[in-house]
Amino acid sequence: MTLSKLSGNGLKGDHTRTISLLLTGVITMILGSSAAWAQSSYDTEHRFTLRPRGNVIPRVTAHYYARAWEQDGCLPQSFDSKPPLLLQPAGYDPFARDFVVPRVGVVDQNGNRVNVESFRVDNVAGFPLTTWCATAGPSASFAEGCSSIQVNPFGIGTGVTGVIRAFGNTRAQLCPPRARAYAFSYAMVEAQGGYRLRNGRISWHPVTRSRVAGRASHSRQVHDPIVARWRDPMTGETREEILFMLTFNTDGDVSMQPVGNDSLLEHQGSNGDIVLFQGGVNGGELNIRMINGVVVHSMATGIFAGVGIPPAGSSSTFTMLMPGGFEIDYRLPGIPGDANDDGAVNDIDLLQTLFDFGQSGQGLPTDFNGDGVVNDEDLLKVLLNFGRDANNPGEDVEIGLEMDGGGEASHEDAGDDSDGDS
Repeated sequence: MTLSKLSGNGLKGDHTRTISLLLTGVITMILGSSAAWAQSSYDTEHRFTLRPRGNVIPRVTAHYYARAWEQDGCLPQSFDSKPPLLLQPAGYDPFARDFVVPRVGVVDQNGNRVNVESFRVDNVAGFPLTTWCATAGPSASFAEGCSSIQVNPFGIGTGVTGVIRAFGNTRAQLCPPRARAYAFSYAMVEAQGGYRLRNGRISWHPVTRSRVAGRASHSRQVHDPIVARWRDPMTGETREEILFMLTFNTDGDVSMQPVGNDSLLEHQGSNGDIVLFQGGVNGGELNIRMINGVVVHSMATGIFAGVGIPPAGSSSTFTMLMPGGFEIDYRLPGIPGDANDDGAVNDIDLLQTLFDFGQSGQGLPTDFNGDGVVNDEDLLKVLLNFGRDANNPGEDVEIGLEMDGGGEASHEDAGDDSDGDS
C-alpha cells in the first residue's frame, strides 16, 4: 500500500470568504464472487477558467484526496487499505459525505477521518502539474486512485486557469468467497475573495471516460455540479444556486471526448440516467432515462435544444454530439442595499431605491431580495446596511463557487460457478 506524491509541494490554505473551484474525482468500486475477474478504470479531466469581472487577484488554494482498498478473493484473509478507513456499509453513498465540500481533517458520516491535503498556490508562479496516488496491492486484486492538479500563473485581468484530473483503476480476482477493490480520488481548486468575485464567467471543459470489463453486474455514476453560494456574515442570510450539473448514472460504458470544437458523448448500457443542466444567465437542460435497453424519456431545452438526443423508444446504446465546453455567466449578490454595486451602501443607493419603489420586474438592481418587486423589504435592506463598506473588515459578504466532479462504479457477481470474461 502506498500513498505517493509524484511532484510539487505546497502550503496549507485557509478557507474564509471563498469562491471555490471544486473537482471531485471518479470513484471506482468492484465487488464480486465466483467469477474470473472484474475490472474498471476511470479518467475524468476538467480544464477550467475563472474570469472574475472585479479588479481583483484571488487567493487560490488547492486540495487533493486519494483512497484505495482491496481484498483478494483467492486469499480471503488478505486486506489492504490506504488511508486505513473502515469498509463502507450497505447503501454507501459517497456523494452524501462531508468531503463533497472537503475541509482538512473532517469526519465523514460513517465516522471515518478524511485526510485532506491542501496547499496555497502562488499567484505569480502558479503550480506545476502534480499527481498524487493511493495504491492498494498489488496482488491478484488491486486498486489505485490518483489526483492531478495544475494552476497556471495568474494576476489581475488574466483569470485563473488550469487542469484538474482524477483517474484510477481497480481489478478484483473473483475467487470464493469474493474479492473487492475500491478506489477514490478528487482534486479541488479554490479561488478566495469577497464581493469583487461576485460576477464573472466560468469556462468548463469536461472530458470523461469510464469503462468496465469482466463478469459482474455493474453501475456507473459521474456527478459534476457547480454550485454558487452566498452568505452575509453580519446577518447569517444565505443563498444557493446550481449553475451547472452533469450526472451520468448508468450501468454501462460512457465517455465524453472532444471532437473538433464539440464533444462526442457515447453510451453503451441498458439502464440509467444522463442529465446536464446549466443555470446562471444562459441556461438549459438535457435529460435522458433508459430502462432495459430502451430510452423511455428524453428532452433538451435552452442551450441543449440543438443536441440530437435519442428519442423515446430508441436503443439505450447511442452517440450524440455535445457542446465542447460550457461558458457559465454568474452574477451573485453583493452587500444587501448596494444598488449601484460599488461595495458600499450610502445616499446613492437610498435615492435609487426610493426612485424604483413600487416597480416590478426581473433584474431590478434595487430588488435586493429577488422577489420581483421593489417594496418595503428592499428599502429596509438599505436602511439596515446603511454605511456598510466591503473594504472594512467584517463587513464584506462571503461568496463561493464550488465546481466539482465525481463518479462511482461498482460490480457484484451473482455467485454462480461459471467463469466470467465479457
